Amino acid sequence: MTAPNAGGGSVLQITDDAQKALDAARAYIGMSYQPNRCLQFIRTCWGAAGMGGNPNTNISFVPPDQMHSDMMPPLGAPVWFTGGKNGHIAMVSKYVDGQPYVITTDFPTMGKIGEVPLKDVIHWLGNMKYRGWSSSINNKTILRGATHPVGDGGVPVAGNSTNSTSTTSGGVSGGGTLGFQAADASDVWDHLQAEFGLTSNLLGLDKTDPKKGFTLTEAFTAIRTGGDYYVNGKKVKGTGAAITDPMRAANILAQTDWFKTHGADVTKNLAAEANGLGAFKENVAKKQAELKNAFASAGIKLGDKDLAKLSRDAFVYGLSNEQIMDRATATKGVGFTGGGTIGNSLQYLDGLAEQNGVKISGGDRLAWERDLANGNKTTQDYEKMLRDHAATQYSVFADQIRAGQNLRDLTKPYRDMTAQLLEVNPDSVTWNDPLFKDGKAFQTVDPKTGQMTTKPLWQYRQEIMKDARWQRTDNAKQQYTDFGSSVLKKFGVMS
Repeated sequence: MTAPNAGGGSVLQITDDAQKALDAARAYIGMSYQPNRCLQFIRTCWGAAGMGGNPNTNISFVPPDQMHSDMMPPLGAPVWFTGGKNGHIAMVSKYVDGQPYVITTDFPTMGKIGEVPLKDVIHWLGNMKYRGWSSSINNKTILRGATHPVGDGGVPVAGNSTNSTSTTSGGVSGGGTLGFQAADASDVWDHLQAEFGLTSNLLGLDKTDPKKGFTLTEAFTAIRTGGDYYVNGKKVKGTGAAITDPMRAANILAQTDWFKTHGADVTKNLAAEANGLGAFKENVAKKQAELKNAFASAGIKLGDKDLAKLSRDAFVYGLSNEQIMDRATATKGVGFTGGGTIGNSLQYLDGLAEQNGVKISGGDRLAWERDLANGNKTTQDYEKMLRDHAATQYSVFADQIRAGQNLRDLTKPYRDMTAQLLEVNPDSVTWNDPLFKDGKAFQTVDPKTGQMTTKPLWQYRQEIMKDARWQRTDNAKQQYTDFGSSVLKKFGVMS
């Protein structure tokens, strides 16, 4: 392949399999594509099998000798980024003035396929790390016979070289101010120390049984001495010489049980903690202050010991807000202040329950607090639950309740009549009142159909007047007086 850095109409050579993959990818440029499906898009264009996962996980499937660290990949090469929730992957499509372009999902427009300079993707991804390009994807070997201007085993260096079509062994070449030069074993070792905090303290954290898995110690030995290592559980014969490509070294590390469990970012954080770095303590303290404010705003109360442990785990493992809340609400010492966003939601739900004759038990209320805190449920979820419960219990108003009306408003005529005849404040007539309990005041069974129906007000009036409380009211006494007078008049006793 001609070095892919010549612009101005130069024809770039490309392998047959890469041409097919690029043709498939180019057909999608400008078209819509499901967001966050970058790995699916690239491996489909290459005709590779689906293996689940994402770039963060599937980069570990690439054998170390098929992962290359430079930024001048052959046409069609998948380029990998790790970090964030899933990582990212794209495909090199062309070179313009020595700069590689890629076909990628979600950039520059989310949900569409675009073609942009590789450097723009690197800028877009922010804190994700460019990991290089691969000559395999999802266990399918690709790019057989491909070459590129720099060769394998490079590390980035700054330089003033111009675009060139030649490769110089051990020298600097590549596009513009970015070139690469060969690394040696000490460079790789320094890189691993800087990247992963390599010390005996870190190695001591790995409790993997060497008889059952590939340990960090074995991996570091393989990198330093060129010894045997493992890829997907199968032993690979080492070269007998120290690894000089930091990307290959990183991929040997990626095969360890430790890295498959923890990944690079968690490893660096655990190493910083094991090495007693002041920066680690500062970051945990910063996270603790952040969480303390977040919990206070939400209405969650945690003891200092629980808060300190959660803050440490949140920083080390990069927990999402949902995971943090899950752990916080699962802590035995968790409490709720009754304020904050959770308190406001529960106050609203308490009011809604009262308006619709529904009682929330203490156990349910605690479960609701936890679910609202960790995002398993929303206020709207519980509002629907309350309305469904009320609609089932008071079926004569089911449609209105589910539509957003409240039972208290729907039964106002019955409440007003109760208050008038019993000579009490309408607000004192609760759902536990003997006349109102279980909806007796306003719903009854139709004897003809056997179905629940609304009780007529005249019938309810008769029931109120049978209540012992009515007998003690002034209007009851007046009614009896009026009735007695009318009888006496009827018989001529009174005029």
